[in-house]
Amino acid sequence: IDNLEQPLYLFGKAGYERKITRTTTTDPGIPGFYSATTTITTTTSNRVIVGAGVQYDFSNDLSGRIGANAIGYDHSVYIAALYKF
Repeated sequence: IDNLEQPLYLFGKAGYERKITRTTTTDPGIPGFYSATTTITTTTSNRVIVGAGVQYDFSNDLSGRIGANAIGYDHSVYIAALYKF
């Protein structure tokens, strides 16, 4: 850790997410009464993402993060390793 003066950082983040979900439902039907059907439903959701966390630089090339995301009522915690090249 030669060039690292302050290896611990606090960070905040904000972003925008567009999520497209496609669901396929297949009904085999009843031979002689109803034919088989397939229904495809596409749902699009848009939302703002905010979060914060802590990053620690183990070396100039490797860092670790732990953070939390808040997306409406959905909250999550994550751990990540970052390799810089």
